[in-house]
Amino acid sequence: MADNIKIKHFGPIKNADITLGPLTVFTGPQNSGKSLTLKFIKFMNDIHILHNLLINLQGHKNVEIDHDIFKAFFGFPLKENYLIYGDKRVTNKYLRSLLKSDCEEKVVYIPSHRTICLDPVENEIIKIDKSLYNSDIFTYNYVEFLKNKLVHCIPPKKNSALLNIEGMHRSMKNKIANNILDGFRLNLKRAGDEIKINLIDKDNVPLSGFAWTIAQRQFVPILISIKDLLDQKNVSGLNPDKLIIIEEIEMGLHPKDIVTSMFLIFDLVARGYRVILASNSPTVMDCIFAVYRLSQYNAGDDLFCKLFDLYNKDESKRIFARLRELSSNFRAYYFDKLSGMVKDISSLDPASPDEAVSTFGYTVDGRVGNLIARAYANRQIE
Repeated sequence: MADNIKIKHFGPIKNADITLGPLTVFTGPQNSGKSLTLKFIKFMNDIHILHNLLINLQGHKNVEIDHDIFKAFFGFPLKENYLIYGDKRVTNKYLRSLLKSDCEEKVVYIPSHRTICLDPVENEIIKIDKSLYNSDIFTYNYVEFLKNKLVHCIPPKKNSALLNIEGMHRSMKNKIANNILDGFRLNLKRAGDEIKINLIDKDNVPLSGFAWTIAQRQFVPILISIKDLLDQKNVSGLNPDKLIIIEEIEMGLHPKDIVTSMFLIFDLVARGYRVILASNSPTVMDCIFAVYRLSQYNAGDDLFCKLFDLYNKDESKRIFARLRELSSNFRAYYFDKLSGMVKDISSLDPASPDEAVSTFGYTVDGRVGNLIARAYANRQIE
């Protein structure tokens, strides 16, 4: 898996030189190239899986796919773009050589529109509806991935099971159960080839599928997607070639719950997985900035615990120790829609003269405070 990506004239992106860290965040306006870049990273790592999936969907091997593999996935010819992945110039000849790979899927790509795969089909259940994804092979791949994860969450001889993540920090379990799931438990039911999902209360009474909150519909797919990674017992050097991409992790969540979700991300990073987030949330950027600065100042575990509102410091020691080692390599990039340039803002320095850096990619807006201060200074005192 490559660490460096160079892009010229790719969709709205005119120029980008991106180095991935243990945790990387993309921020910027809509249609500035964030999702396109994430799909490109997924494509370069799992092209053999995506290619086979596309062929299976079409029912036969399409000559056009192999003639211009890149166009089949992105809609425009590769010759119009200049792309370097790692030390390789991306050409159709090089892409065809990657089709011979038989390695397992390397990238878990969780798209922003994950919520519509949860389809209320009866009053009390939600199922994953892959028919909604025929037009987007990347999201269709995610739905297939999610279905496979759900199947393995239910023991072979059982028809249902409660989702339980053994390796998750206990404080996080409680926060997710009480704040995001609102006291409900996540129950999985086998129904032929389908897996259906319930939220049930302490008396096993299900919540109507139509009554799920936006936060629940957005967060549950993420939780299922990373379950097996959090269940791993070993917490270092697990799989440096495993990459998790999550778009807009903050969707539907209260800021306090965004902090909870960010702790899960830092837990994954501490376990040796690489993560890329695409987000315009000030809370997400604040969490990354805080971990970076606390590590830089060699802050004690008690301050890390206060950041994430944790009550068990001992349980968090190994996570904070790893973050102190890794945080200096965290990366952040701002995708400028107007210029087409991708700017490295990894320093996240509030004192930087570069506004893109000082505002964390314009996610933090100081204008309101400045306007209030000016109004206060110029107020008429009666």
